[in-house]
Amino acid sequence: MADTPQYAYSDSLSRVWNRGTHALIAVWIMAVVLLALSVAIIRLAGELKDKKPLWVFADEVGRAYPKDYQAVHLDRRDPKWERVFKAELGKFVTLQFQVKKRTVAEDLPKALLFMTADTASRFVAQYRNGYINKLLHDGGSDTQIDVKNVALLVSISQCGEAGEQPCAATVQFVATRDREARDCVVDIQFQREDSDDFDKLLINPLGIAASEFPAQCGGERQAVSAAGR
Repeated sequence: MADTPQYAYSDSLSRVWNRGTHALIAVWIMAVVLLALSVAIIRLAGELKDKKPLWVFADEVGRAYPKDYQAVHLDRRDPKWERVFKAELGKFVTLQFQVKKRTVAEDLPKALLFMTADTASRFVAQYRNGYINKLLHDGGSDTQIDVKNVALLVSISQCGEAGEQPCAATVQFVATRDREARDCVVDIQFQREDSDDFDKLLINPLGIAASEFPAQCGGERQAVSAAGR
């Protein structure tokens, strides 16, 4: 019987049926796995949408780094916040005035996140008109910024929130290019703006929104090298 045509056909049909069954089972397993992954992704996205990062103080300078998805309360009466605000204002000035051709196309858009919407829109118009491209192709050297001092002219506990006077600060820095240095001062007026945009909070965790920041620089002088200090 094993060699009859009927047996051969039956055996072939059985093998085809087994292969089809195994393939169908594999498809169902993949479908279940994809469904589980989709549910997990949707659930994670919903959890992250409603949470803000935790500000972690990572060094003695006072820089604030968002590390965790948790809400945190800002008590402006706590003296440590003034140190943090100073560090963040120094970061803003560096992003805005330093020109490193390898990173300027990223630094200037990041600086926009420290401005009010009206102020940022003026710079966006300049960037669209080729300002960044000009910096990248001007043929000169990079401009290095070294922040020397940040002074808050009004206590953080008394300014910056809705209905209060704007905060004011001065930032002193040295701008060095082609071994020539200039001493500069930036006068900054800013408020605080809350945001649910996590990407913005990563760059500007305190919600600083500068409306004015004119800079004045003195004449050029020979830069002092690290070895000569």
